[in-house]
Amino acid sequence: MSGETIICADDDQVCRMIFQSYLSEDGYEIRLCASGEEVLEAMQVTDPDVLILDLHMEGLSGLETCNKVRSDPKYTDLPILIVSAADQKEDLKKSFLFGADEYIVKPIKKGELLGKIELLLSKKNSSIPQSKGLTKLVAKDCDFTPNSIFNGRYQIDKLLQSTSSNRMYRAYDMEFTPYKPVAIKIYDFSSVKSTDPKFLKRFLREGYQHSKLDHTNIVDLYDIGQYHGIYFIVMEYVQGNSLEYIIDKSGPMSQDTLLLIAYELNKAIMHLDENDIIHRDIKPANIMVNLEGDVKLLDFGLARKDDEQTLSSTDQFQGTPQVVSPEMIDDPANL
Repeated sequence: MSGETIICADDDQVCRMIFQSYLSEDGYEIRLCASGEEVLEAMQVTDPDVLILDLHMEGLSGLETCNKVRSDPKYTDLPILIVSAADQKEDLKKSFLFGADEYIVKPIKKGELLGKIELLLSKKNSSIPQSKGLTKLVAKDCDFTPNSIFNGRYQIDKLLQSTSSNRMYRAYDMEFTPYKPVAIKIYDFSSVKSTDPKFLKRFLREGYQHSKLDHTNIVDLYDIGQYHGIYFIVMEYVQGNSLEYIIDKSGPMSQDTLLLIAYELNKAIMHLDENDIIHRDIKPANIMVNLEGDVKLLDFGLARKDDEQTLSSTDQFQGTPQVVSPEMIDDPANL
């Protein structure tokens, strides 16, 4: 039996009954509320381990409730899950900005709900079981040195890449046995940058666009969030090298090899097109080749929907000059 207490708020009685059924079966103590106001009253007498809020409720909405709870220093680390009936990018963005940790879409699926609650609790709980071969060091604020723990879940292994805006680390996801290797993209630690609306839009857009993709030639996205002011994206770790590195080390490739890489990459681009997404930064450095010779496209920091307005002003260049087509450089508004 779990024993943790969860406060669930939804103005729909059927949804409250679903929460009660799914969560009580798994051993959680449930406190049901029909509004944000009821949640705040309940929290005066109950300290929940997890808070579940419906996005749209009469009176105090889920976002407003989330914002009020987060304003209390006592609940800085309280896991908050937002539930919505609509899978809209704007709702996802607002949920993160107002302090939510996770987001699921109705109709509620039991496995998804229980899985995300377990994940939230594991992040909150610093005493995660150890796994053979790796030593867990508990640290609230990760310093990103080898073996330090980030977000209560990811054990840092080593720095893979560092740029002016982000750092990429290899780490191990301790939710799996044995631990699963992942790549974590950590954004600039600057408090100014992390609270800049344009940065947040770019960050959330990158995660949202990437989350819609599921293809063998595109690096998988596992997790996205914010932890103690640090914004991060967790993705598949590809054991191999970038096409740029391979060319630098080995020189020009044979025509047959290039055709095979182009064929694999084209399948990834076709999948992007099916989802109305433009990558905008396809270059050798963003094309990985794993040890089996499979091609993987990564880095969706500049990706956008085909019909979406770019976030950049028309006089600000976005892309890599060495690989951008001449017509795009002639007309930066197309970028």
